Amino acid sequence: MPTFAPSANPYQQQFAVRLTVTGDGIPTAGVDRKVLTAFTDPTLRSGYPKRMAAGGEAPPSYADIDGDGHQELILPLEDGTVHAFASDGSELPGWPVRTDPQWNAVPHTGASGVASLGAPNEPPRGMAISDLDGDGTQELVTTAGLHVYVWEPDGSRRPGFPVSVDRNFCRGSDQTQPLHHRKCGFLASPALGHLEGGATLDIVAPALDGRVYALRPDGSAVPGFPVALVDPGVPAGEQMLAESVNSPAISDLNGDGKDDVVAASNESYGAQQPSGDDINGLFSQALADLLANAAGGSTRVYAISGADGRFLPGWPIKLNGGIQDTLPLVGPGHDPSILNGQVVASATGGALSLFGADGALVRGMQQSDFGAASGRPTRAAR
Repeated sequence: MPTFAPSANPYQQQFAVRLTVTGDGIPTAGVDRKVLTAFTDPTLRSGYPKRMAAGGEAPPSYADIDGDGHQELILPLEDGTVHAFASDGSELPGWPVRTDPQWNAVPHTGASGVASLGAPNEPPRGMAISDLDGDGTQELVTTAGLHVYVWEPDGSRRPGFPVSVDRNFCRGSDQTQPLHHRKCGFLASPALGHLEGGATLDIVAPALDGRVYALRPDGSAVPGFPVALVDPGVPAGEQMLAESVNSPAISDLNGDGKDDVVAASNESYGAQQPSGDDINGLFSQALADLLANAAGGSTRVYAISGADGRFLPGWPIKLNGGIQDTLPLVGPGHDPSILNGQVVASATGGALSLFGADGALVRGMQQSDFGAASGRPTRAAR
C-alpha cells in the first residue's frame, strides 16, 4: 500500500462510479467500475472551460483577427462550426461561423431521422490564417467536406467562396480496386503561399480525389491547377489513382521567385531497390529499403511548380515503407516539410529522410542509437 504525504496524495480528488446491470433470467449481474478525478485548476482562465456541442478533432489555432493586439482562440468543431474566442472566453461578434450541409446527406433530409436532426454540416479541418489580399486584415481558411472556405474577421464569408472540388474527378463509377479508389472532398488542411510570385497569397489544398487545388484570393483557380498526383513513370494501365490526405508544404524550391508545392499521395507500388549509397552511408534509409522489399512497398511525394503546375525535375520521389496497404486512408504518406530549401519526407514504416530540391536523397535521419552507422555519430555536448 503506497504512503503519501498529506499534501501530495494523488488519490485524494478521485472517486469511483460503479454501474450494476441485472436482467430477468440472467444469474450473473454485469458490473462496470470507473475511477474519475475531480480537480479545480487554480490557473484556469476566467470564462473557461467551455462545454462544446461537438468534438474538436481539428487542431485549434491562435491569431489576432480583430486587430486588438490580443490573440483569439480559433476552434473548428466537427459539427461544422468554427469559433473565435477572446481571452475572456467571449465569442467575437459574427462568430461562430458554419459550413454548408454535407452534400451526401442533403438528398436524405426527408427521412425521419435526418429531418428531426437536420443534415450534418461539413466538418472543418485545421485553419490557415493570414492576410490573403494585403488589405491589413487576416482571413481564415479551412477545408471541409467538398469545399474550401474563407471567412473575414467579422465572420462573413469571403466573396467567391466556398469553392468545391470538381465532382467529375471522384465519380463512384470510376472506382475500381485495387488501383482506383479516389474519393470526393478533403481531409488535409490547407496552406498558403505566393504561387504566382505576387503580394497576394494563394490557397493550396490536396484532396481525396488525388489532386492538389490552388485558389486565388477571389476563389478562381491558379493557372495550371488542380494537379493530378499520378506518377508519370508508371505505365498507364498500372498507375494507381489514390487519395491525398496530407497537408502540403510550400516554399520556392527552384529559385524562380514563385512558391512551389510539396504534396504526398496514397499511391502504393512495389518497393524500390536500395541503392549502394543507402547501404554504405545511410543506415536508416537502407533498413527501410530492405524492410520494404521484404514486406512493404513504396509511395510517392511530389514537388509542383507554382508557376505552371508541372512536376519539378527529379519528382516525384519514391519512398519505401514497411506498411503500405494496411491503412489505405491514413497511410502510406506523411505530411512533408521544407527546411532551408530541402524537403523532409517519410512513409509509413519508412525512414525519415532529407531530399534536395532536385529530388535527390541528401541523407537519412537515424532515429535510433548514436554511433558510426548513425547520421549523428556522436551525441552532441550539452
